[in-house]
Amino acid sequence: MPALLRPSFTSPKGEFFSQGASLYCSSDDVYRTYVVSSPIIALYLTQLIGDAKTPPTLLASRNFEGMAVIDANPYIPNGNGQQYYTNQNNFLRSVRNFVIDVRQVPPEKTQGTGIHWQVAQATSLMNIVFQMSTAPNTAHQGIWMENGSGGFMGDLVFNGGKFGMWVGNQQFTVRNVTVNNAQTAVFSHWNWGWTFQGININNCQVGFDLLTGGVTSTTQSVGALAIIDAVVTNTPIFVRNSQPSAGHLAGSLVIANARLNNVPTAVGVVGGETVLQGGSRTIAAWAQGNVYAGTQGAGKFVQHDVAGPQVPAVLRAPGGGVFGRGHPQYEAYAVSDFVSVRDEGARGDGRTDDTDALKRVFDKYAGCKIIFFDAGTYVVTSTLTIPAGARVVGEAWSVISGKGRKFQDAANPQVVVRVGEPGSSGVTEITDMVFSTIGPGASRLKAPTRICANSHAAPGAIVVEWNVRQPDGVQGGAGAWDTHIRLGGAAGTNLEAEQCPSSGAGGVDRCYAAFLALHIKPGATAYLEVRAWRVCGAQ
Repeated sequence: MPALLRPSFTSPKGEFFSQGASLYCSSDDVYRTYVVSSPIIALYLTQLIGDAKTPPTLLASRNFEGMAVIDANPYIPNGNGQQYYTNQNNFLRSVRNFVIDVRQVPPEKTQGTGIHWQVAQATSLMNIVFQMSTAPNTAHQGIWMENGSGGFMGDLVFNGGKFGMWVGNQQFTVRNVTVNNAQTAVFSHWNWGWTFQGININNCQVGFDLLTGGVTSTTQSVGALAIIDAVVTNTPIFVRNSQPSAGHLAGSLVIANARLNNVPTAVGVVGGETVLQGGSRTIAAWAQGNVYAGTQGAGKFVQHDVAGPQVPAVLRAPGGGVFGRGHPQYEAYAVSDFVSVRDEGARGDGRTDDTDALKRVFDKYAGCKIIFFDAGTYVVTSTLTIPAGARVVGEAWSVISGKGRKFQDAANPQVVVRVGEPGSSGVTEITDMVFSTIGPGASRLKAPTRICANSHAAPGAIVVEWNVRQPDGVQGGAGAWDTHIRLGGAAGTNLEAEQCPSSGAGGVDRCYAAFLALHIKPGATAYLEVRAWRVCGAQ
């Protein structure tokens, strides 16, 4: 198994567009196991994708050496703690469809870690099973995350280990996770705000172990945690704080719709204090933290039942709780069910106007083929409509980017990508795409100069307008997954520091990346996987 993945790049006419890298691990017709003895390093703009029908296994050998089977931000040897990437800027990663098995690694070794996931936005983990030792002295852990600014993960299963997840990050959304037979399902040592929804914990010693109470930059601990729609079974402690409240405690904890089965302590403190009794019951809604009212600067500390959130019927799952839907992967479809936009005449080279070619593809194939955007940047100079009923799939975040005069008038903003015509309805799915804009081609002049209208960036661009509505009875039928709006700050956009210095030198007329990123119109419905839409670097 290769230990290093190197992204590929293209440079059309001097412009530098990252095409990214995708590693596809197939299972063919038999169950496939890849033995690894050192980390698979997922570099910037990398997707690791296994077979969605029969996920292959990444098996750590007994002599495995390294931080984790998959490492998204390695520490540099002899680098005094330096890493490949600044953690808050470690964007654009996805790992999906694998079994990661570290059980051959001796249980007492922390090398038995599945994924080192110190990442930022536009990152995702999905459809992964982690297999770890259940020995009493196990040091294995599924995910280890010490920092970052994420992110989304969902459809994960953790079996065994000292920790299912050991995590610290500014924010993350976590959906549909099961932890079985771990000593601690989730250990959280710091955050700003995390949401866990659809969590199942079975036969663990502790469900959530929280480092609490720190409020300074040097003592920051868990700032906010929401646990929604949990089922906890045969686990002595559901949630454990590291410090007692004594009438006040920094940070907040909200539990909503948690069903406990043989869980003696619902909320406790290290050392044995019980804050909320458990048993076999359902916690409708309970909160711990500081409540602020009006303009008051001081909060009132609470630890008690609260009024639960009112979930509208359209957002409720058939079996109860909040509705969620995983990333469509089309594993049951044949290759013949897909059509490549490149095969149909689009170039995706970052400079050719692909507007007409893409319109022809959608006119011909929307609703009857899955439309595949090969890796690249597709320039459009007028509105491109993705019709209701279309399914669109990118490759390592293919880009549709608006450019030109149509998007330069802030007094008359125009749509770059329209999802559905107003009033339209149909199953409409967008995955692994980026929507963006491109500024004027020339670099910022050193001397003051007159800025002409045609040298503006895109101050009149509405990057995505969402009109489509899901069909009746089809929850999540119109949505986007692992799809991002990225404005400025990327190679090839002509909206980087060279053209748009933070000092504002030379003016900002050439640096308006958009009028509006996303406009969801009245009557539309949009299932956007949380953290799926991301705007970075806009002026």
